[in-house]
Amino acid sequence: MAAVFSFSASAQTVQIRTSTRTGAESALQAAKENARKRNAPSAIAVVDFAGDLLAFERMDGVRVKGLVDQI
Repeated sequence: MAAVFSFSASAQTVQIRTSTRTGAESALQAAKENARKRNAPSAIAVVDFAGDLLAFERMDGVRVKGLVDQI
């Protein structure tokens, strides 16, 4: 089981079963497509049951909360 986190205006968690790197990449691609459809660039992490990172991508246009506010 992997959790796909998509952070934009409001955080979302989607649970998808995966046991391979190919599965993690597939979950990552699905989350990216969903973010594109919503026009909501996101930082997406796919993790295993223990919370270990399997795949991660930060899409262009993701606002770094806090850091941007201080600049």
